[in-house]
Amino acid sequence: TPWFYFNTSGGYGVYSDARLKENITSLSKEDATNLIKNINPIEFNWKSDSGDNTKRISGVLAQDVLAYATTEGQKNILTHWETFDESDPDCPHMGLSDHRLIPSIIGTIQHLLDELDEKTSQIEALTTRIETLESNTTT
Repeated sequence: TPWFYFNTSGGYGVYSDARLKENITSLSKEDATNLIKNINPIEFNWKSDSGDNTKRISGVLAQDVLAYATTEGQKNILTHWETFDESDPDCPHMGLSDHRLIPSIIGTIQHLLDELDEKTSQIEALTTRIETLESNTTT
């Protein structure tokens, strides 16, 4: 089974059907958040021998992903990470599959939503306490 597909409208995607997967585990929200929190979004121009250097591009550095990835699954966002050696000029360039960042982005958003819910509950409890204290002082 190929891991990606092209559709009739010219788009492409990656198969995500549970029937194609095994050894499924959850990515911890902490690991997800650590990666996303530390990757530096950048803008750049390609070097003249690497592609069209006239257009500004948004992206991230593969080296950042490698530095902050805490799981093998996160490292596998990259190609050639196992043999990467920045001091070796013949080392293959690392590639990055942007769509493989999505699980860490989702985990980070979930973590932030959990924190928001917790803070909202704390604010509601404090508001109730303040209202109770204020009503006790006015009677």
